Amino acid sequence: MLDLEKCLKKPKTPYQAFRMAMFLSLTAPTETKSKQCRSMANDWLPMLSNRSINRALKEVQELVALFDYKYGNQSQLTFN
Repeated sequence: MLDLEKCLKKPKTPYQAFRMAMFLSLTAPTETKSKQCRSMANDWLPMLSNRSINRALKEVQELVALFDYKYGNQSQLTFN
């Protein structure tokens, strides 16, 4: 199981940065901030393999579930 706080520390790799940006895009308080985070996530895509991207997205789903459990259902879990 992932640790929410550990995963949200300053990223050290493109994978961690992508995962964090995707998580923040889904939990951002406004649509504008969500779009900004999605844009940052897209910037990291060329540095990742398809396998890494898929793994990160699965981890983001788990992190969002932990976030919703801990702080209430506030996220918009969609990958469109």
